[in-house]
Amino acid sequence: GDLLVHLDLPGKMPLSVVGLNSAWLALDDTVDRRLEMATEQLQALEPILEGRTALLLMHHPPEWLSEEARGRFRETLYTPDRFLACLHGHMHKNRTETIAVSGGKPRCYLQGASLFGLEQFGTRNETRLRGYAWGELQPDKTIRLWPRKREVTGNDDAMFLHDLSFGAENPDGIPVCTWTGATSPRETIDCSP
Repeated sequence: GDLLVHLDLPGKMPLSVVGLNSAWLALDDTVDRRLEMATEQLQALEPILEGRTALLLMHHPPEWLSEEARGRFRETLYTPDRFLACLHGHMHKNRTETIAVSGGKPRCYLQGASLFGLEQFGTRNETRLRGYAWGELQPDKTIRLWPRKREVTGNDDAMFLHDLSFGAENPDGIPVCTWTGATSPRETIDCSP
């Protein structure tokens, strides 16, 4: 289901974590680009406190939403002044993407590989990447990641090693996005259709 959690740790910036259930209409494997978001889901998430950094969690990437739902997602939910990043999975690959459209503020998407799940899928029995990423939110509101993927060595030992698709490993992590969102109170957004 949907969730809203506020974390207030001593000496740390306040953080809100918002979970949006993108899988509530995923009844079979043919849902690509057909998922929906109910307006009620958006309205329920509105009470995020001012002055808090927030992360948005979803199972599916936004591209799996229907065209209409993707428009609502960009226009009323994942606005650059509201969330530091949108974290999602489902695609079994570590990946980050920052998009700024027509000179607007950037939106950051962090896609995580699956740590658990089916190892093969599809009619061709394709192998899925297994892995994870851990990250750190720094005081300047930059997210740094340490992405890992499962590798099997020549002697059949499995290990989680740095995901080289992110370039060379950095002991300080890889900076993937910095929030450029609002610093002043934002306007209330009407989420009705």
